[in-house]
Amino acid sequence: VLVKNLGATQAKSYTKVYNILKASSTFATYLETGYGRPEPMSGNELDGCYSIRLNANYRVIVRPEAETLSIIDLRECDSIEMKGVVDYHGAKYTWKTP
Repeated sequence: VLVKNLGATQAKSYTKVYNILKASSTFATYLETGYGRPEPMSGNELDGCYSIRLNANYRVIVRPEAETLSIIDLRECDSIEMKGVVDYHGAKYTWKTP
C-alpha cells in the first residue's frame, strides 16, 4: 500500500522514519537524532504536530501525545499519533496516506 501511495523511494524513507521513531524511547530522543529534519507545525489544523521530511515535498506528520511541545514534556512523551504523509508545497498540502 505504501509503495502504491508514495512510490518506492518515499515508502523506503517512510519505513526508515517509522523504525527510528519506534526505536526511540521518547519523542525527544527522536528529535535529538535530527533525522528527517523534524519541525513543529503551527498556524493550521496541524498545530501541535511535527513534520518529518521524506524528501523535498513529502512529509510524515506526527502528533506527540504530550501536554505541550516543550522539551520537558517531549522527554516524557513515549507515544505519538501517526497522522499520515502529505505532499507539502508551502501552505498547500495533499494527503497521500491517511
